[in-house]
This record gives sequence, structure tokens and C-alpha cells, in this order.
Amino acid sequence: MKIIKLLIVTGITAIVMTTIVALTACTNNTITEEDIARGWYTAQEDEKKIDTPDNWIWIEDGENSKWIESVTEMMDY
Repeated sequence: MKIIKLLIVTGITAIVMTTIVALTACTNNTITEEDIARGWYTAQEDEKKIDTPDNWIWIEDGENSKWIESVTEMMDY
């Protein structure tokens, strides 16, 4: 009986941990207020965050590639 209870608890723990990891991944895929205020975030072209403004463009620079606010928009004053 103790073995069955242990297996159930272990299984529930694994499910909870998997859910936390999945939620964390989803959170990291959404643009933050900090990203928007800074005007850029580091990512590859296929890693564009959810809710990235339409006027942001991707700049290829190897490991330093970024999604940035359009230079035209930034210079518009």
C-alpha cells in the first residue's frame, strides 16, 4: 500500500513540475514591458515573442540577433 501511495505522489509531483515548466516557457515567449521600454530583446528570427509590436524588425547578428523597434519609428520626432 505504501508503494502505491508513493507512486501516486511521485506521479502527481511529475505532472505539477511539467506544468510549471510549460507555464514558464509560455511566460518567456511574451514580450515584457521591460523589452518594450528598452526597444529590443535578444532572439532568433523564429523566436519572436508574442505581442511584439508590428513595427519591430529582426536584426541578424549571430548569437546577438535581436528584435528591435523600427529605427524609422525611433527617429520619428
